[in-house]
Amino acid sequence: MQMALFGLLVWLPRIVLGSRDADTLNEAAISFMLAASGWVMATVIARRHAAVRSETGGGYQGHTTQKRHPEQAAYGKTVVR
Repeated sequence: MQMALFGLLVWLPRIVLGSRDADTLNEAAISFMLAASGWVMATVIARRHAAVRSETGGGYQGHTTQKRHPEQAAYGKTVVR
């Protein structure tokens, strides 16, 4: 989102005001391409996380079926209850 706004705020006025040389158009195209690729990657990652959540029935627990205690989850220890 920030990259797209940067492109709109910086490159669009330059192009509209008549600075249509090859360097300006190239930099604007690169800026918008990077913004679009970031958007695509964010969408792909969000969909993968949603798929993992739906497969595991909620939060992602890794490869274990045992519940992790909140204090020990950061250390990778598993508490069996």
